[in-house]
Amino acid sequence: MLTSYPFLKIINNNYVVAYVDVWSSDKRANYSRSFIPQLQEMGAQVSKRFSKQVTHVVFNSGHATTWKNAKKSDVHLVSALWIQRYSDFI
Repeated sequence: MLTSYPFLKIINNNYVVAYVDVWSSDKRANYSRSFIPQLQEMGAQVSKRFSKQVTHVVFNSGHATTWKNAKKSDVHLVSALWIQRYSDFI
């Protein structure tokens, strides 16, 4: 199963340091906090700030600077659905 879904092995071996920037489409509600416990249960570390240690950015309707920094840093830019997909396999 791990060979079919390599992200499972990555998370289980703590190679994921995630920064979460998830907002409602109207940018009024910040949903980032709700994803942090899920990421931690998956074995990921969660960073409160975007830093050089971040390997994954969970992003949805977030700040443009987060998007730009993620693209510039060549980290994995993933949606909140990535967390759900993982949860489906554990």
